[in-house]
Amino acid sequence: MCFWKRKPKLYKSVQEYLDTNEIPFLTFDELYDKFYDGQIVDETDKQIAEKILDAQRDWTISIQSLNDFLVVLEEEIDGDTTKSNLTKLLKRYNKDVLKYAWKAESVSYLLEIFSMTDKSNLRTIFCELEEKLKPTLNTINDLRKLMTDNGINPNVVEFDKEYPNEAYCIRQLETGAWETYYSERGGKTSCLEFQTEAHACKYLWNEIKTTHNTNYKNRA
Repeated sequence: MCFWKRKPKLYKSVQEYLDTNEIPFLTFDELYDKFYDGQIVDETDKQIAEKILDAQRDWTISIQSLNDFLVVLEEEIDGDTTKSNLTKLLKRYNKDVLKYAWKAESVSYLLEIFSMTDKSNLRTIFCELEEKLKPTLNTINDLRKLMTDNGINPNVVEFDKEYPNEAYCIRQLETGAWETYYSERGGKTSCLEFQTEAHACKYLWNEIKTTHNTNYKNRA
């Protein structure tokens, strides 16, 4: 029996999921590694990544992920992270330079990004950059490999049993769709259905990365 936290929705694409849910972004440590390890091939993407790292470095509080940075900026602006709104924010900081010098420098780096793209919102820019930097993740074998490469306990996800205890599950339904859920005490919660294996794997990896990576990494 499946105890639904919400009515299951059949997502046609990862983008449809991202459009209706909080976007799980790269951490700054991940972006730093990809930038300095030469994993970012496109020159424009390199420049954008560099400006993002510069902006995070000059911000006055510690920020873990790109999404966290966007949330902080949106709260400061009380709106979207558009070029116009960030320009207004910079002007506000410049009125009290002694207090906001580092934040002003950070926002200046972010504003430079808009000269490198035709996108009008940092949230869109950050999301597109992460999509390009994501590893290949089209099958459950890709998901297994990604978990192994990141030192995540394989017991976090059950690929065969339908009702393991305290584990994420991914399986193909008779309809051909793919289902992801969390299994505990013989029941399912957080059930979602996707039309393709790739979409289900991408969603589940983001769940693992954002909620269970710290708990399970390198655990026997």
